Amino acid sequence: MFPRARTLASSILALAISTLANAASQSVNLPGPASLSGIDPLWDYQTLETENFRVTYDRPLKEVAEKSAKYLEEAHTLLSPVFQWKPRTKTQVLVIDNQDSSNGYAVASYRLGIVLYVTPPDSWSSLYYYDDWLKVLAYHEYVHLLNIDTTTGWVYKWARTLSGDWLTVNGIWPFWMIEGLAVYYETRLGQGGRGRSPYWNSVLRASVEEKTLDTQSFITLDRLHPQNPYFPGAETHYLFGYHLMNQMAQTAGTGQAGDQILGKMSFESGARVPFFLNGHAENLVGKSWYQLWDDFVAKTRNQMGRELEVLKKEKTTEVRRITEAGFEALGSAASPDGKWVVYSQDSLDRRPGLYLYDVEKKKITWLDDKFSGVGMAFTPDSKTVVMSALRRRSPFYLYSDLVAYDLPSRTWRWITTHGRARDPDVSRDGKWVAYVKADTGRNRLEIARLENDGDQVRLGEATVLFDPAVLDRVANPKFSPDGQSIYFTFHENGKFQEDLWKIHIPTQKKEKIRAKNGVFHRFPAFDGQGRLHVVSDENGVDNLYRAQPIERRFASESLGGDSNWIAVTHLDRSMILPTFSRDTLYASVLSSGGWDLAELKTEEKKSLPSVALPIEEPFQAPKTEEPKTSKPYSIWPSILPRVWLPQFSQLGRSYQFGLDIQGFDAVEYHRYDLNLRYDLDSKSPVYQLVYTNRMLPTPIRVSYNDLISGFSYFKSSGALANLTRNKVATFSLGYNFQGTFSNFRVNAYGTLEQIQEFDSQSRGFKTGTVSLQYDNQEFTRLGVGAERGISTSIDATWLGFTNPNLRLSANFTSAHRLDTHTTISPFATWAWDKTAEDSDFLTAQMMLSSAVQRRIAPNSKSFFPIPQATSLSGFGYPSISTGLMGSLGTTFRFPVFRIFRGVGTLPYFMRNIFGSTSLATAYLPRRSQDQRLLPTATFRLTYNSIFFSYLPFDIELGVVLGLNRKQGGESLGFLNLVLGSI
Repeated sequence: MFPRARTLASSILALAISTLANAASQSVNLPGPASLSGIDPLWDYQTLETENFRVTYDRPLKEVAEKSAKYLEEAHTLLSPVFQWKPRTKTQVLVIDNQDSSNGYAVASYRLGIVLYVTPPDSWSSLYYYDDWLKVLAYHEYVHLLNIDTTTGWVYKWARTLSGDWLTVNGIWPFWMIEGLAVYYETRLGQGGRGRSPYWNSVLRASVEEKTLDTQSFITLDRLHPQNPYFPGAETHYLFGYHLMNQMAQTAGTGQAGDQILGKMSFESGARVPFFLNGHAENLVGKSWYQLWDDFVAKTRNQMGRELEVLKKEKTTEVRRITEAGFEALGSAASPDGKWVVYSQDSLDRRPGLYLYDVEKKKITWLDDKFSGVGMAFTPDSKTVVMSALRRRSPFYLYSDLVAYDLPSRTWRWITTHGRARDPDVSRDGKWVAYVKADTGRNRLEIARLENDGDQVRLGEATVLFDPAVLDRVANPKFSPDGQSIYFTFHENGKFQEDLWKIHIPTQKKEKIRAKNGVFHRFPAFDGQGRLHVVSDENGVDNLYRAQPIERRFASESLGGDSNWIAVTHLDRSMILPTFSRDTLYASVLSSGGWDLAELKTEEKKSLPSVALPIEEPFQAPKTEEPKTSKPYSIWPSILPRVWLPQFSQLGRSYQFGLDIQGFDAVEYHRYDLNLRYDLDSKSPVYQLVYTNRMLPTPIRVSYNDLISGFSYFKSSGALANLTRNKVATFSLGYNFQGTFSNFRVNAYGTLEQIQEFDSQSRGFKTGTVSLQYDNQEFTRLGVGAERGISTSIDATWLGFTNPNLRLSANFTSAHRLDTHTTISPFATWAWDKTAEDSDFLTAQMMLSSAVQRRIAPNSKSFFPIPQATSLSGFGYPSISTGLMGSLGTTFRFPVFRIFRGVGTLPYFMRNIFGSTSLATAYLPRRSQDQRLLPTATFRLTYNSIFFSYLPFDIELGVVLGLNRKQGGESLGFLNLVLGSI
């Protein structure tokens, strides 16, 4: 559902091009489920099978897995005829619950299958508009699977037969087509879906009112790309892709006619040459995508214009925006003393963080990094904010935890650990915290005492107040002013509505306060007078309503009917997450530039004009039974090969032909890559075998290579030898101590290598490396490099030759923001080698050219790759050998011009032009006086773009100056074309 994993689905052609460009000598190597989803290898995996699916899950998720299998079979029955396609094998499905954010993905390539994250979406997410979350998720992802898996042309069928399941032509559709198609059917097959969302409608209404639709100030057809940094960011291709698919369907006809034309488009595209999109659209409905876009824009301007006319018949609420085009300012809390408003914001210019708004001075201050989480509340003294944020403490889990932030000292204190707690509220006496806790597809309401621990606060033992059924969702609890009750919203899974509820804490008696089919009541809040408010979309726009009468506000019979609620805002676009500072209302308010924190003037409205869409009857899904039997997980049959690629390579005068075979099981316990080739020059076989075991938290990788290398070298006799055989056994293991914004990795490598000349005896050597790496650098949407933080590594390598030696090296880089996206980055490297400088094996080495080279020691009978300690350009010779060296420098990086647009419907997106200047010098203390310092300067202008959704392509134009002329320094201009890796 989110673009993180869709990257894989749309990058297959780029992988193919990369493979072919390397003369078919490189293997396609997609990540498996463990790499993509961070699944814990120690889970108790079980598997259940249906006619078309094989569902694997952790044992506590049995109920959710059974429902998933049922919905997937329903999706197959409904959608397979529409798409005219059935996968050749059972689809592998992985049901997991290791993160507190809603997600899912499908990858047909490599037969990876479908991954479903069971956590229901938050009320503030664009995904909130659903009836049955798991059903919507299963339908959406199975649309992807059918669409991407379709391979109908004889060329692609034969290619898939000869190479395995890695080349899927529909997988390289533009993202807006892939996601738009899935959102279309997500919407068509139920009552809800994002295509009917009042939030999405509000985005379009705002863009029409602000006259930004189909302009570079907001969105044009060429910008429907996942690299679009501006609002709505990664959601761009979902929202506008849906509307383009809907426009095509409506052009073909109503009802099933539209469904069938989109299925036909997917089926026929499976035989077509990629990227010629407009001719195919014209064949189907008589219009190109350019014309369909123009039709959508005209229709939207007309429809939203009519809606704005209706809404503006009555004066709209006065809004004063505190942030401007802030991308997403979501979640706020006002201090009891009225001095502060804290809020979360994900912006164009910083990564997600916590901000403070000074009400009196109208000043905004950045406080700290904060990843997601909208619930927050002040303690009565206005000094501490209790809030929730996503927190990663290992590679396997991304959970929401509660944190207490102390404003005077500006320090954090986590008060839960792996608690899966969010949406906290603090009682007015400061003694209790109410929050929502997630667990194996469930959401329950809990309360815990807030206790003082010296100058800090901590959370006491928790009490469960409400524990609903699996996949039901509790959200945004708020204490009543007297502290006796908690108000919250509740989405009962399977119902197309979200209701306002109340629970009396002493008796735990629950009652429904406000509920209506098709209406989503969200975000309860109390003002300074203790009056209850809630956000509702009953008129088609999210507005704030107040309970009446005030004196009977806690009696359910006085709050249940619409006549006992009165609107206090009238907006023509969405508002969410209200908070009151006494009687001043703050909330997140939408514009075409994003969600802004705003101050709103409340005013009682007798009624609001309505632009609400009618509620549609749910699509009648076929009756299927939930599978009841499961068995312990087995690697069979998913361990069978997934890819078998023909291989061809050339090394020197040697040509090699062969086959590469790859596979892994459903949870990636085992992964293998076997490359078999025949060398024509030596008339002997060569092979590579790589095996990775992920049954422990630390993956272990071993490999054995028996290869022919076609590099020439001079033997001790003076004769020229052309071939050597390398037999290399390696192992590696490592572990990430992964944080939310940082990563500390420990790696260990080992190598045993034997190098055999074809006409001489062999010799061998051993290596062992321990590497420590730490990184907490910050990258932003509009940035052109790291803007804050450090990256550092330390390596220790032992090389066992005739005279074993030790090599140590270290690298350090830090980034500092000088201005918005203008940065300076000091860097330093250091290397030391125990070996004397006249040794055969020179490993502490500075490369004075930009490329890493293979180099033959002058008096050696073998060759080997020399590790690159540092690189420095601008000198006329390739390298300098020394047992001790260092370098020091800095890079100044700055944006020149932001493009961020594509070229029509072509798979090409232009991003930035930016410049950089580097000044550095190498220091070689053991060299002669005039060789100790080798300063250099580099000036570079870079044009940055994207091919095939996620394949970086840069053009670099610059000059490098070697400033030590006596040692061969020279001025060199350069033009680099850099095709990045996926």
